[in-house]
Amino acid sequence: MILGSIIGAVCFYFGVSTVFPLIHFTPVWKMLAVMLVGCTLIPILPSMDIRGWQEMHPLNGPA
Repeated sequence: MILGSIIGAVCFYFGVSTVFPLIHFTPVWKMLAVMLVGCTLIPILPSMDIRGWQEMHPLNGPA
């Protein structure tokens, strides 16, 4: 889980497209906060959405 969140964080900004409109406007501190919460498997709140798809773990899809 931790490795998946780290890989997702490293590759996060490479996913900028019209499919994921929020990536371009996401600050680094918010992406790192989502990564740390993702390492604990605690679902994030909808207000912490960083990709625009309302996912529980936006950096680690299989989680």
